Order: sequence, then structure tokens, then C-alpha cells
Amino acid sequence: MRQQYRVSKVRSIISSELLDFLAIQDTKCEMVNSRLCSSPWGSDDCGWSFAASIRRAGGLINLWCNKKFHFISSFVGDGYAGVCLALAGVYSPCAIEGKRSLWASLLNQKQVIGGNVWCVLGDFNAVYWQEERRGSTQQIDLAEIIDFNQFICDMGLSDLPHLCQLEWLST
Repeated sequence: MRQQYRVSKVRSIISSELLDFLAIQDTKCEMVNSRLCSSPWGSDDCGWSFAASIRRAGGLINLWCNKKFHFISSFVGDGYAGVCLALAGVYSPCAIEGKRSLWASLLNQKQVIGGNVWCVLGDFNAVYWQEERRGSTQQIDLAEIIDFNQFICDMGLSDLPHLCQLEWLST
């Protein structure tokens, strides 16, 4: 029943926002299949890539409309699932060592795969500038901010504003 509700909710978001690509974070799924990925899309005419959760933590699913994107290949690593549509969904570890490893791995993927324009979206568990942590009791690590900014620069990324409302679907 809960699974049906979540699929229905995701289908509603895809339809109402007229989405052609959707990155779902923290899926808590160790395995997925074509049926699960196509059901929120409402047809078999969708592509998907997947990074498994570790037990019940993390996990990513990228879904896209095959009519709008030409799939070339996909790649996965610890904390990310990318698709050679020049898109990568990220769910970064909280520990700085994991973040730096993820950033280095994504930079390597960009060098291997190529392409000037990439879209990397998701939760980096890092801040671009110190003021993004206002109201937080977490200690700010200036070295981490500098490293994250260097990653953004090396990838040629821009920090864009949120264009749609984010929603939580409880599991």
C-alpha cells in the first residue's frame, strides 16, 4: 500500500510539473527493475539508471523520457548515479573523506566521458558559501567550503536556484 502511494505521488509530480527527467534521492532500494521504474512514469517509454542503497541508507534512481533524451550510457559510484545525457544525480556522504572521494570520482568521470555541459543535481551535503548554514548548529569547515567551490569550478558548474518545490515522501 505504501509503495502504491509513493508511486502515485511521484507520477503526480511528473505529470503536474511536466518533467522529462527526475532524480530521486534516498530511495532506500537495494534493487530496482524496469517495472518499478516505468510505473511512476506511466509508460514503458522511460529510461532509468540506479545506484543501490547500502541496506536502508541512500540509493538513487534517475528516470527520463526516452522521447526527449538519447541514452548513451550510465555510470555509478559511491553516492552518485550518472547518465550520459550529461546529467548526474548526487546523494553525498556526510563525512568529508566521502565527499572528497565523490568529487574526485565525478571529475574523473567527466574527463573520461567528456562533454562541456553537465548537469549535476542532488544533495552534496556541503555548502557553497558560509551563509547557507545559517540557523545550523553544525560547525562550519572553511577548508571543506574551499574544496567544494574548487570542485564546482573544476566541473564548470553553476549553482542554480530551485525551480520547483521539493517534497518528502516518507518510507
